[in-house]
Amino acid sequence: NTKTILAYMEGIKDGRRFFEVAREVAAKKPVIMWKGGMSEQGAKAAASHTGALAGSAAVWNALFQQTGIINVTCMEQVVDCALAFAFSPLPKGFRTAVLSAHGGTGVGTADNCLAMGLELPGFTDETKGRLRQIMPEVGTSIGNPVDIGVASLMNQGLYGEAIRIIADDPNIDMILVNTSAIRACEEGIVEASKTITKPVVVSVFALPELVPAEYAYLAENGIAAYPDAKRAAYALSRLAGYAKFKADRESAG
Repeated sequence: NTKTILAYMEGIKDGRRFFEVAREVAAKKPVIMWKGGMSEQGAKAAASHTGALAGSAAVWNALFQQTGIINVTCMEQVVDCALAFAFSPLPKGFRTAVLSAHGGTGVGTADNCLAMGLELPGFTDETKGRLRQIMPEVGTSIGNPVDIGVASLMNQGLYGEAIRIIADDPNIDMILVNTSAIRACEEGIVEASKTITKPVVVSVFALPELVPAEYAYLAENGIAAYPDAKRAAYALSRLAGYAKFKADRESAG
C-alpha cells in the first residue's frame, strides 16, 4: 500500500546494490531523498558517525538522474514533495495554469513557476471564451495567469468553475491556485478537483492564525496546500519531473 517513499541518507556501503535497487523501485513509485553530506564538510561529519562513505556530490547527482530518485535538500522540500505526490496524479507535462484573485499574486506566481522550469502556455480560444462567459470584463484577465479579481468575492463558486474550464484545455497539464483562506472558495476548488484528472495544488495567502485550518480542510479533501506560491511551484516541478522520468523509462522499455 506504499505510495511514496521518503528517505534521509548520509552514505552507503554497497553502491552497486543501492543503484540497482533504487533504479528498480523509483521506476514504480517516487522515492524522495534528502542526501546529507553533499558538501565536503558535511561528508566528513557524516563519515565520523556513520562509518559509511558519503561520496562526492557529482557522483550522487548522477545517481539521482539515472535512478529517478527525487533529490531534495531540506525537510521543507521533503514535506512539500510528499504532499504533492500523496494527493496528485502524475501530470503529462510541465504546462501549468495559474489562477488567482489578485493580478500581482498571479504575476509573482508566474515568475516562480518559470524559475522552477514549469511552462505557462496560452489557452485555446475555446477556453478563453468559456472563461470570459463566467467572468466580468472589468478587473479580470483570461490569460495565463488567470486573474478572476474581486468577482471571486461576490461569486465564491467562481474558482471551481474556472478550474473545470482550465482543466479541459489540452494545453494545460497542471493548475496552481492562489487563495485567501475563504472557505467557500476552497469548497469550490475541492469540488472541482474531484471531477478532473489533472493535478491541482493550492497556495494559501492568509493571516497565520487562519492558515492551519485551511491546510487541514484541503488535505482532508485530497489537495496539497502550501504557504506560498514558490513552494507550490517547486512541488509541481518535482511532480512533473518524476512523471517525465517514468514516461521515458516506460517508452524505452
